[in-house]
Amino acid sequence: DGDNLNACSLREALKTAEIRKSYGGCEVTDILSTTQKVIQLKAGTYTLNTELTPKVDVSIWGESPVDWQKKSVLTNDYPAQTDLKTTIEVKNNSRIFNTTLANKALALSNIILRNGKTPDRGGAIYAGANVTLQNTKILNSQAGLGGGAIFLAGPTASLSITNSLIQDNQSPIGSVLAMSCFNDNVYSKRDISITGSSLISNGSSSSKSVLDFCGEPKVTLSTNTIAKNIAAIAIVILIQFSGYAIACATPF
Repeated sequence: DGDNLNACSLREALKTAEIRKSYGGCEVTDILSTTQKVIQLKAGTYTLNTELTPKVDVSIWGESPVDWQKKSVLTNDYPAQTDLKTTIEVKNNSRIFNTTLANKALALSNIILRNGKTPDRGGAIYAGANVTLQNTKILNSQAGLGGGAIFLAGPTASLSITNSLIQDNQSPIGSVLAMSCFNDNVYSKRDISITGSSLISNGSSSSKSVLDFCGEPKVTLSTNTIAKNIAAIAIVILIQFSGYAIACATPF
């Protein structure tokens, strides 16, 4: 963080986006105060010791998951689609992203988030503003209170997930997603959309729910695979809304 002028780390890139001038090994490319900042990551694994706290609206892109040396098995044309090439992971029991300090929007594309962990809320993402996930994976994250993968804390923080995988995340409430119900004694209003994605093997025998909705959210779930998720055997609620179940199933 500012100690190597020959390399630009992800943490330094976020600082550069915030202050709109070069920092550490990162060179500034966008000095406007009104634009959403874009950070392009190379392929590889970015390992964190502490959570990232973006102070500006930011879009982070992983390396494009294609191979121009091979043809697609579907189109018989170049390029071939590959597995995701860029991973952000934590090694010291920490969240990955916390946007509640400045309530700024976060967009992620072509990225794997892995091993986020907190005793509080939001194992991978603790959101103070809108979150957009495109072709992203959240794997093996845990939260001690709620939102194993994602917790929406901001009063209007919304969520859009498209073509993504949420797998092996755990929390006592909302192993995939949980949220605050009230802000300033008013029900929180949110737009939540999960489309063309897979929610697989989340939860545990002590989890009360996998998706936990409250407040006044508008929720759309479309063409998803939701399978092999687990909730406490005495409760067995995979999707919960405002204190009652709208979809129940036994563990499988």
